[in-house]
Amino acid sequence: MSDRKPYIGYALQAIDAKGRVAIPSDLRGQLEANGADKRVYVDFHRDDACLIGFDTGWLTTLREKLVKDEDFKRSRDADYDLNLDLRASVVSAEAVAFDASGRFIMPTFLRETGGFGDWAFFSGAIDNFEIWNPADLMSNPRAPDRAKRVLAWSMKQKGLV
Repeated sequence: MSDRKPYIGYALQAIDAKGRVAIPSDLRGQLEANGADKRVYVDFHRDDACLIGFDTGWLTTLREKLVKDEDFKRSRDADYDLNLDLRASVVSAEAVAFDASGRFIMPTFLRETGGFGDWAFFSGAIDNFEIWNPADLMSNPRAPDRAKRVLAWSMKQKGLV
């Protein structure tokens, strides 16, 4: 059984002109409990149009999962290459420092490619957390309805609707 703390919580956070945004306090506390040492890794989500944030320990968890699934994947695809899967998993990840209030500079490449403007919606996803462009979350058919409802409520609370 893992001692890792799950990422649970959500918040709609402003992104300033320099690309600074704050990790919500609940998620920041979980990052720190998982040994993030004032750094968060940010990368594209593997399957959805959002970013993910994670600590170094999640990289170990991801590797273990990919290795565990290797036999199954090989049985379905004779050309499956674990090394390619490992490399593709974090090719665009960037480690960024965050301050005591959780503020970090969202990497420009990820911010621009993800279409982020003035707002980012953070939501816990157990092993990591997601960072959504609010418009993408609302229009994504794969996104959980609960997340859409929480985002709509958060936008209303901030006077954005």
